Amino acid sequence: MAAAQSDPRPFLESSHQLALWMIELADTKASILTAASAGLAGLLFLQPIPACHDAARYVLLVAVVLALLSTFACLATVFPRTDPEAHASLLYYRAIRKLAMPDYISRVTGLTKADADREIARQTWELAGTQELKYVWLNRAVIL
Repeated sequence: MAAAQSDPRPFLESSHQLALWMIELADTKASILTAASAGLAGLLFLQPIPACHDAARYVLLVAVVLALLSTFACLATVFPRTDPEAHASLLYYRAIRKLAMPDYISRVTGLTKADADREIARQTWELAGTQELKYVWLNRAVIL
């Protein structure tokens, strides 16, 4: 078994950056898929129904509904965010804005290395929950 890492900071910074990047990636994928799904729904809705195949209208209706459901699932991907009431990490902008500037500066300058590592770890853990919700909705959008 490998010995414990003496300085966790590189790992914490890498995992924090990865969590932020994965959230941005989910939002980007959702934006692209939203445009494609909405466009597909519009194109399918405008398709003329062949006179000889009356049942085709139901197939087209199902296709339009599925494309719209995918669009709504993509939109749901964009909304999960870190809850400002539940999370008070010094890395979270809403928690920072709740403090007066002198209070924030004194809290940041008073952090020890272990405290700073704990703040990064805490924020990464909070971001993981947001990331999980985003990817649940993104996977549903892709499946639809």
